[in-house]
Amino acid sequence: MIKKYLELYKMLLKQNLKMKLEFRTDFYISSLALIIVNLFSCFSTLLLFSQTKEIGDFDKNELFFLYALYLIIISPQQIFFDNLWLAWTHFIDGTFIKYMLRPIDSMFYFVSERIDLKGVGQLVLGIILLVYFAHQLPIIWHLQNIIALLIFIIFGSIIYICIMVIGSSTGFWLSDSLTVLDFLAQIKAYGRYPLDIYGPILKNIFTFILPIGFLGFYPVKFFIDGDFRIVVLTPCIALILIFLSRQIWKIGIKRYIPPGS
Repeated sequence: MIKKYLELYKMLLKQNLKMKLEFRTDFYISSLALIIVNLFSCFSTLLLFSQTKEIGDFDKNELFFLYALYLIIISPQQIFFDNLWLAWTHFIDGTFIKYMLRPIDSMFYFVSERIDLKGVGQLVLGIILLVYFAHQLPIIWHLQNIIALLIFIIFGSIIYICIMVIGSSTGFWLSDSLTVLDFLAQIKAYGRYPLDIYGPILKNIFTFILPIGFLGFYPVKFFIDGDFRIVVLTPCIALILIFLSRQIWKIGIKRYIPPGS
C-alpha cells in the first residue's frame, strides 16, 4: 500500500514539476519575493537588537537560530501542502467530489495535486541561516544533537501541516475556511519569537492548543538548556495532531454534500 502511494505521488510530483517549470519566470519572481519578505523580517529583528541585547532571554544569535529553524519547519507545508489554501473553493463549487470518487485516500489525492516551488527559496534561506548561526552558538554538534535537530524538523513540520489541515477541514462546515487559514497563518508568525514574551496564558495556548512553540522556540530551548523532555514531547504532539487532523477530515468527508445535490 505504501509503495503504491509512493509511486503515485512520484508520478503526480513529476506532472506538477513539469507544469511549474513551464512558468519559470513566475517561479523566480515569487521565490525572490518570499526571500525578500524573510530578509526584511531579519532586518527588522536586527533593528530590535540595536535597542536591546535580549528578547525574552534570547540573544541575537539564539533568536536568529530560532528564526532559521522556523523557516525550515514551515517550508514543507508551503511546498507540498499548499493546496490546502484552495480547499474551500472546491467545497463551494462542488468540484471536491472528484477527490471522493477515486479509489485512493481523498486527502492524499487532494494535497498531491499541487506543489508550490517558491517555498524552496524559503527553505534554502532557512538552511543557510541555520548553518551560520548554529556555529555562532556554543552548541556541540555530536550525534545526539544532530538526531534531535532532525526530530524537531520532521515532527515540527508535521505539527504545522496538521494545524493547517484542521484549518482547511473547517471548510466542510463553514462557507469560507480561508478566514480560518489566514488566522492560523497569522498566529503561526508568533512562533518566530520566544514564547516567554507573550505571558503565561498565551504561552500555554501556543504549547498545548495551537502548538506553534514547536516550530522553533522549544527546539532552540533544548539546544540551550538541554531539556530532553522536549525531544520526547515534540513527536507525541505531532502524533496526536495527525490523529485529530485525520479524524476531522474524515468526519468532514462523511458529511460533505456537494452544492446542488
